[in-house]
Amino acid sequence: MSEDMQGCTLSDQLDDIGLATDDVRSGYEHLKEIDPIAAQRIHPNNHRKIKRYLELYATTGALPSDLFQGEAAEDKWGRPTSSRFDCCFLWVDAELHVLDNYVNERVDCMINAGLLDEVRNIYNPGAVYTQGLRQAIGVREFDEFFRLYFTKKEPDEIKAGMLDLHDDKLKSLLDEAVSQLKANTRRLVRLQRRRLHQLNKDFGWNLHHIDATEAFQCKSICMY
Repeated sequence: MSEDMQGCTLSDQLDDIGLATDDVRSGYEHLKEIDPIAAQRIHPNNHRKIKRYLELYATTGALPSDLFQGEAAEDKWGRPTSSRFDCCFLWVDAELHVLDNYVNERVDCMINAGLLDEVRNIYNPGAVYTQGLRQAIGVREFDEFFRLYFTKKEPDEIKAGMLDLHDDKLKSLLDEAVSQLKANTRRLVRLQRRRLHQLNKDFGWNLHHIDATEAFQCKSICMY
């Protein structure tokens, strides 16, 4: 970290790069200047990740692309030895095919518990799916379904919260959305597992692996 950065508070540093005023566009341009490799990996409208990368740079002085490419081993950032706490890391895991089945069942439970109603309440045909709540898995997958739904339903039916799925096209779009939701969630599981392996490999975290396959295979009450 440079001497200039060491003499400033985090607030001062973020103000210098435009983040204190939520100027995301200038933040992305700044990220391109300091770390073009990291900037190429993310969308210019990914406000959350842009801010995260710039905060990392402001607080550590290290390039985000270095931190996430295994080169963090050359620095103490993210390593347990640099923490003031004595840490014990537990990784509760299960075999992938079991996790996949659990994810599929979990999505079905969420649908039965009213996920469609929740998504309908925040649906906006002009929404941007790269920021806020709408970037979450479980929202963007239903875009095409609700586009058609709102063109077919009368205002009174929509206000009453009526979801008539006897329409073949609507039913087909819903099935596709649910399948995509399951696929995206299974993908997220794999991404999280890779990140845990990186914590071990790149940052030296001593993860105590706990195989919970049998627990996931047990029948449980479907809750949301």
